[in-house]
Amino acid sequence: MPLVNGQYTAPTWVNDSAPAINASELNAMSGAIAGAVEFDRSQSLTTSQKETARNNIGCPSVFIKQANLMSGNWSGASAPYTQTITDSDIKAYGSYVLLTCDGSSEVVFDMFTAAKIIITNVSAGQFTAKALGEKPTYLIPVRYVIINP
Repeated sequence: MPLVNGQYTAPTWVNDSAPAINASELNAMSGAIAGAVEFDRSQSLTTSQKETARNNIGCPSVFIKQANLMSGNWSGASAPYTQTITDSDIKAYGSYVLLTCDGSSEVVFDMFTAAKIIITNVSAGQFTAKALGEKPTYLIPVRYVIINP
């Protein structure tokens, strides 16, 4: 029987003979599989369960977040200028991309480009936005993409 104490037990080959799988055992296996995986409705999973499921199939967690790089929050008297973004989804081992937000004005886009803003100093819960070029003088709304393996 493939179910022992409610747990699936794989049928085994004995003496080079295929395991005996009759209709009742096949139905029991099908029922166990159907009960374990629900394709026909959404499931409520905790964050930990979602992370476990992603890890089991090798799928990264991807988050798209938004932040404002405030003009008065840049540190440094000359380039590079820095500003810290904090977020609990930022992991020390992830990959990150910084973009201007959809709908940003041409002035904001030009300032973002002239500032040559990159992401550096990634650690758990934060990273640094570093402006290698001109110091931004306007608020720059940005999106950052977090890809955690």
